[in-house]
Amino acid sequence: MPSVSNVQVEPIVVNIDKLDLVLVEKDDSENLSGPTSNASSTAPTKSTGYGYADKIADGMTVQVGIVNLLLETHGGARRQGDA
Repeated sequence: MPSVSNVQVEPIVVNIDKLDLVLVEKDDSENLSGPTSNASSTAPTKSTGYGYADKIADGMTVQVGIVNLLLETHGGARRQGDA
């Protein structure tokens, strides 16, 4: 692995053999507060310019061999008024 000070000369390559992802559908009870409840957590933060983390991530390569995606849904339409 290259030295952190040499990332622009020797870019970082991350190799991942297998990546397991699970996406779970939220319950209706979790959505009662509405989409505005997360506004503060999704609001963009003030940029401090091109920082050290940006230098490391710039030009970084991520290679993934296998991706397993599991979708956990409630199945079917559960909205009011649906047939």
